[in-house]
Amino acid sequence: MKHTEISKLFSSFIEAYADIEVEDFDLESNTISEEIYKHIFRIKVSLWKHNIEFNRRKRMALPDIFQDIIALYVKIALKEDFEVILEERSGRLQPDILIKHKGLNLFILEVKTSIGWDRGSINGSIQKRIKELSNEFNIPSENIVFIFQSPWNVNKQFANRYWNIRENTPRELPVDFPFNKIRPLLTADDPYYWEHTDGFNRDLEYIEFSEECISSKSKGSIVVPLELTIKEILRASLRVC
Repeated sequence: MKHTEISKLFSSFIEAYADIEVEDFDLESNTISEEIYKHIFRIKVSLWKHNIEFNRRKRMALPDIFQDIIALYVKIALKEDFEVILEERSGRLQPDILIKHKGLNLFILEVKTSIGWDRGSINGSIQKRIKELSNEFNIPSENIVFIFQSPWNVNKQFANRYWNIRENTPRELPVDFPFNKIRPLLTADDPYYWEHTDGFNRDLEYIEFSEECISSKSKGSIVVPLELTIKEILRASLRVC
């Protein structure tokens, strides 16, 4: 491939977001969440391969791509009655995804691949953020949800609230605040961190996965389905006069 083609391929990827076919999803299934898993899995494998072949020591950042993929599937599921806006600013606040219905602010999704240094945020700053967003955008606090990419970026105790570590299965969404407003979506979505056979050097080798393998893995790797939150958005819209 010529070096001149790189930006063209990137342009095709970006333009695809605005040219996706409408599809009816069964919100009682995990179809949307499983598709998101497949996207993230494939992207992470590509970035793993890129690190090795391009001699890159740190992986490219994923947050904006993850956020846009979430927004894409929310937009497809809600269809034309809703407006999905990314990075809408009001005052000093700029939520990741704002959802409007009938011209009114309805719901906010904050999307996090990692909370990084702010691991104590579940003890105060998330609650504060919800209150600030609620006041600024005139949205009930119950209509503000945090979508975490994974439950594993806080600590083991946090992860075990959403994922039964012993049985390797999802738990019911907690009912206590703020944990009921935090929705970790995926687990085991990065094969770089999987256990590998002795002698395999993940920093020098990568693995190609078949579509059958990725699809099979997606079915057991959904923590809190995005469909749950989409159904909440639809129910909230019924309360709008």
